[in-house]
Amino acid sequence: MRSSIITGLLLGSCGFAAHAEAGNCTAIDTLPATIGTPGLYCLDQNLATAIVSGNAITINTDNVTIDCNGRSIDGSAAGPGTVAFGIRAQNRADVTIRHCSIRGFYIGLQLGNTDNSNSQGHLVEHNHVDASTMVGIDVQGWGSIVRANQVTDTGGRPSVGTAKGIFVQGNGLVANNLVSGVKPAADSSWGNPVGIHAVSGPFEVVDNRILGVVTIGSNGTANGILAWMGPSENVSSYRNNTIINSGATPGYGIYIDTGNKSVCRGNTVANYANGLAACFDGGGNVSR
Repeated sequence: MRSSIITGLLLGSCGFAAHAEAGNCTAIDTLPATIGTPGLYCLDQNLATAIVSGNAITINTDNVTIDCNGRSIDGSAAGPGTVAFGIRAQNRADVTIRHCSIRGFYIGLQLGNTDNSNSQGHLVEHNHVDASTMVGIDVQGWGSIVRANQVTDTGGRPSVGTAKGIFVQGNGLVANNLVSGVKPAADSSWGNPVGIHAVSGPFEVVDNRILGVVTIGSNGTANGILAWMGPSENVSSYRNNTIINSGATPGYGIYIDTGNKSVCRGNTVANYANGLAACFDGGGNVSR
């Protein structure tokens, strides 16, 4: 049975016991697609698009769950100069994205916040975001969770030296993610890549693995975890993160730019010029 409650989609019912919640979901069958009604949405096939701008999937309402059931949303045909987003919502609340493979977009997944009030309560989990040219996962809002995602091969937009595996702004939990391979473009003369970048807070950043955040020679700095907490009361916790590069790297394993307000405990940093900066050492940190 098909219906047409959202713009730009062919709709149907599906029940994927392994991922999508028991019973029914609305299938996203074509790209680009716009979701305008709260509910549970899913993919029952791999999807691809060659758009070079705009969004493959736009979420225009609150209380939406997208469960891709392990299937893919592929924008790589647009090439490295793309400015298209994979999944995007602006100023929405209670959006969940899970089990999606998102590849080849400017920003793979963004739950954005332009007015500093509406975006909140998001959950982004168990996704694989690959080959984003600027940012893999971007979640802005309050009380959000980004956990158990795999973010690989981020960066490479022509002539651009910055890239971020995961960017979060507001407050919440960032846990058990793997960020592997964040790099500037090969034709850039500088590089400031970041594995996980947190703004505002408080955040708990725990049990993440950040591997291979590299810059171009000594021209620039690489940061495994970079945080700007704003007011001094925004104390955050950075625990049991592993941040490793294969060779000597200029930059910081963990850099907190507000002084000894946040606490770092049990982190392992290897092959960065600096282990921890401006973070209160709560013990058990290892840097080599």
